[in-house]
Amino acid sequence: MGIRLLFLLLALLVIYFIGRHFFRQGQAKRVKVKRGVDMVQCIHCGVHLPESEAIYDEPNFYCCEEHQRLG
Repeated sequence: MGIRLLFLLLALLVIYFIGRHFFRQGQAKRVKVKRGVDMVQCIHCGVHLPESEAIYDEPNFYCCEEHQRLG
């Protein structure tokens, strides 16, 4: 009976260390954070859009050429 208990404890330790290894790898993947984009607001209609997609006409941002024209 002593050998069975020792074998069971050894098996549990192996399972624990293998599980801990895979759990740590999963955490490393979830820690990566993407940087957000800067948002701006169209001065004409108030819609928010990424700065890279907006039309900049100093000092205002517009969502489309029509709103830029209408000012």
